[in-house]
Amino acid sequence: MEIQLPQGLVKISDYNVLLQSELFSRMEKFSNGFVAQNNEILSAYRRKWVMDPLHQWSRQWEYPFVFSQIEKYAAARGGRPIKILDAGSGITFFPYFLKQAIGAAALTCCDAGLSLPEMFRTINTQMGTDVKFLCRDIRDTALESSSFDIVYCVSVLEHTKNYDEIIKEFVRLLKDDGILIVTFDISLDGRSDIPVSEVKKLVTSLQNYLSPTDQGSTIRLLDEEKLFSPAIITTAFVSGWNESLLPWKYPLVSSVLASVKRRKLPHFGVKNLTFTCHTFSLS
Repeated sequence: MEIQLPQGLVKISDYNVLLQSELFSRMEKFSNGFVAQNNEILSAYRRKWVMDPLHQWSRQWEYPFVFSQIEKYAAARGGRPIKILDAGSGITFFPYFLKQAIGAAALTCCDAGLSLPEMFRTINTQMGTDVKFLCRDIRDTALESSSFDIVYCVSVLEHTKNYDEIIKEFVRLLKDDGILIVTFDISLDGRSDIPVSEVKKLVTSLQNYLSPTDQGSTIRLLDEEKLFSPAIITTAFVSGWNESLLPWKYPLVSSVLASVKRRKLPHFGVKNLTFTCHTFSLS
């Protein structure tokens, strides 16, 4: 049975269903193989981020969500070739998984990380793939206008304040029938990015240039009662369920440092985040 991954905030119940699905099992198998095959080069990258991004609390949903949206788009186009941009890509298994799963897709990754070009070249050689990489700022990619069917951006927007500038660049790059898929974290306790007070600003910026394919998901996102619902997956929930999935090596130290950075009293609990996933079109 095909699994449904709704847009918007993620319920714990839906998250658990996904983890038991054939889609997640297939993605996990590919990711594990990718990490094992490229262990040496990913070990160097781990100092900046992680070797195994799939096994993080939000990414376990975000990658399958993005894949399901891309798969649906590709199917509606009858298998014709599509061009996809991974904006703010870092280096992960995911574009390689897409390339294997959707053969008609041409993948381009874009990130400002100076160490990434050589890493992509090595992995492409080892895996016999042709995932293209561009070392560019996603605010100004210098890529041709209207050149991509899909732009996706996974947990990047919360790390920048240039929402409007970045979104305008994504819009410029999309073809008329293209889609933008975005995911981002939300800080429920205000000690990380994006705080709840900033969510409306980001959603407004997206809707100034694009149309949500699920209007209800963006409306629910602006409802603070929904944001703080105990049914929604959060890092507070994950910390008591499977702490290894948290995005911090030392969660309590990270929490205290975040409080100091924001000139708040030190907090000795895990930073409380949730996340959300949405798809937009130009029409």
